[in-house]
Amino acid sequence: LAALAAVWTLDKEMILTVKTPFTFLGIEMVMQPNGDILLHQRSFIDMLLEKYGLTRLKGNTTVQIDKLPEEKIPDAAQLKKLQCHSGEFNWLATRTRLDLSYYTSLLASASSKHADWSQELVNKILRFLASTKDQGILITCSGNLADLIAWSDAGYAGSDTRSQSGLVISFG
Repeated sequence: LAALAAVWTLDKEMILTVKTPFTFLGIEMVMQPNGDILLHQRSFIDMLLEKYGLTRLKGNTTVQIDKLPEEKIPDAAQLKKLQCHSGEFNWLATRTRLDLSYYTSLLASASSKHADWSQELVNKILRFLASTKDQGILITCSGNLADLIAWSDAGYAGSDTRSQSGLVISFG
């Protein structure tokens, strides 16, 4: 710590306890009474809803996706706004809200060719966030370190192509 303090300004060291939750790099960390740790970004979601005037929005528990309509190319301002939303949702999806990954990817892909449809998807995602603010990643203190299951969706092109092959790991 002394070597780092010589280069950077450091905050006081903090220890996560049930009574002392804290935020690090935008991720809120809360220790449950049983020792489990919840990682979430409720403050960021609240900030997004406030930014777009949606603090009183009644949320939805799902995001329903309609078939892509005919192309409607957005103007520069619309595209910038949609890209901003994609970045905001990507921040959540790559930290604590993995459930947003598919919708974020779809939005990023559709934004440049389907302006109205993409804005409708943004609205649906925001309504979903309004009703699921407290969701995050729960790291439990029970279980076994040998319990590791991983999978990949790589290899959609088939095993006889140059695409990456799928990966499955299972211990335990």
